[in-house]
Amino acid sequence: MSRRVAEPDQSLLSLYGHPGPYISAFVIRGDDENIEHRDSQIQQLLARGASRQAVDALTARLALPVYGDVGGQAIIAADDGTTISFTSHEGPAHDWWFLDSLPYAAPLFEWEQWRVPHLTVVAGDAGFEVVEFIPDQEPAVRPAGTDEHEAARRIGRLARDCEVELIAMGGRPEAVDKLLPNVRGTVPAGCEVVAIDDDAGNENSTFADAVVRHVADSVARRTVSALREFRFLLEHGAAAEGVEQTFQFLAAGRGDLLIVHDDPDDTRRAFFGPGAFDVSAIELDSCPNNARMVDLAIRTALLAGMEIRVIPSTGDRGPAEDIGVLVRDPSFSSGGNRRSA
Repeated sequence: MSRRVAEPDQSLLSLYGHPGPYISAFVIRGDDENIEHRDSQIQQLLARGASRQAVDALTARLALPVYGDVGGQAIIAADDGTTISFTSHEGPAHDWWFLDSLPYAAPLFEWEQWRVPHLTVVAGDAGFEVVEFIPDQEPAVRPAGTDEHEAARRIGRLARDCEVELIAMGGRPEAVDKLLPNVRGTVPAGCEVVAIDDDAGNENSTFADAVVRHVADSVARRTVSALREFRFLLEHGAAAEGVEQTFQFLAAGRGDLLIVHDDPDDTRRAFFGPGAFDVSAIELDSCPNNARMVDLAIRTALLAGMEIRVIPSTGDRGPAEDIGVLVRDPSFSSGGNRRSA
C-alpha cells in the first residue's frame, strides 16, 4: 500500500514557517468544569512569555464548536497568532499546556496512527450493511445487498479502493459464516478480516468495543513491523539509534523513517540553527538555539520528507535512548533525500 500523507504533516510544515515560541494545548472537549482551570493556565502562559496574539488565537479556537465524536482537541499557536487544530475521538487524560521554542507535536502523530482505514460489516435481517471508516472522511454507510457473493464483491472493491487494513464483521452468525470466506477471497493481501461474535464475552462488551480492540491490534502490528525493519537495517548499517547518531543522520537530511518514543516529562534538549538541517545533539556555534529533543527531531524529519512513527516504550526491542532513524535505500549519498529548505 502507498503511504497516505499524515494529516499533521502539511499543517505542521506550514506552522514551522511562523515564529515561535509556540503554545501547544491538548484539551478535553465538553468538559465545562475545566474552564476556570483553563483561564488559570492561560494566565500562566502569558507570565512565561507567550504573546498576547498567540493566547488570543488559542482562546478563539477553543471557543469554536467541534463536530462529531470528538473527545479531545489539540491547538498549536505560533507567536504571531497563526494556529492549527486537530481533534481525536479519545481525549487526553487531562488538559496539557506547553510553551516552547517548537510545537509539542508527537501526540498528533500518535492520534494519526490510530486512524486505521477499516470497514465494519453487519449482517441483519435486511441484508448486509457496510460502514466505511476512512481517515479524513466522514463515516459512510453503504448497503451491500442480501447475497453473500455480491456483498463480498462490493466489500472487496471498497477494500481495494480505500486501501482498507481491517474488516470487522458481526450480526447474524449464520450470515457472517457464509460471508466470511467470500470476503477473504476478494480483499487485497495485508487486509485483515475478522468475525466478531456479538453474544460472546463480557455482557458490557459491544461490537464497537471489539472493533476498537482490533484497530489497536492493527496499530501494534504496524509498530512491531517498523521495529523489526529497524533492527534488520541497523545490522546492515542502514539505520542509527541513540540521540547523537540519530541527529547526525538528521543533520545530513538522511532517512526514510524516524522512530521515537514520546514522554511529556522527557526534558532532554537538542540544538538548532537558522537552517532546516542545522541540528545537533550538542550545542554548537551554528546551533545556538535549543528545543525539546523529540520536537526538534520531528521537525527535522518532516522537513526531510521522512515518515514518523511514535512508539511506546519498548525496552530492549526499541532503539537506544528511545530514538532512531532508518534508511530503506542505503545506496543514496548523504543528503540525497533532503528537501530544499
